[in-house]
Amino acid sequence: MRPYTPAGLAEHWGCSDEKIRQMCNAGTLRYFKIGKHYRIPVDAVEEYECNSSELAGSTGATPLPGTSRTVGGGDFVLKHAHERKLRRKH
Repeated sequence: MRPYTPAGLAEHWGCSDEKIRQMCNAGTLRYFKIGKHYRIPVDAVEEYECNSSELAGSTGATPLPGTSRTVGGGDFVLKHAHERKLRRKH
């Protein structure tokens, strides 16, 4: 399979592409660059999802960036910003 773009993975996980880039830069998610473009290997996404589901305990739920919860004893919290409503121009 082809690697994910930040926008494609953000759509898959229900978060922003900026959040995906932040995760890459923080070392939370493995990636590589082609010029200025981020690419996330499919196996890196599967690895992240598997590790995250192990942290979730016996619920079987897969916590993704679109959720909010503490990981690893409070090291960091993943949060998803609420979508903004578009304003109408008068």
